[in-house]
Amino acid sequence: MFSPSEFVEIAEALRQGKADGPLERRFRTSISRSYYAVYLTVRQHIRDARSDPSYDVEHAKLAKWLAEHADATVHRFGNEFLDLWKRRTTSDYKLHETVSQNAEAVSLMSARNLIERAGPVVKSVSPSTFPSR
Repeated sequence: MFSPSEFVEIAEALRQGKADGPLERRFRTSISRSYYAVYLTVRQHIRDARSDPSYDVEHAKLAKWLAEHADATVHRFGNEFLDLWKRRTTSDYKLHETVSQNAEAVSLMSARNLIERAGPVVKSVSPSTFPSR
């Protein structure tokens, strides 16, 4: 089973510029950071669209709203966002499950793609329809 204390160890290694040690803790950290990069990017685009710098939304609520959207482009984006959110949830909370290098690679690639598409996707949606806080 993965020990939560390993997150602190990898945080310290990252701070010192030495991200070595067991691979799984690096994979878990990478997946989590990849997800948060996307979440924060999407949230910022929504804040901009709403002209509301304090707008916030629960992670699962945003993921499900995007994935269930009627517009095909937003729906596709949402399904990819939801998949990344699920991998992040596994990485951060399901410590009894092993996280693979493949999951980490897919998450990083997905995050880069989602970040690139986030602005146009958010702009395609009416600000009044964004999920409530």
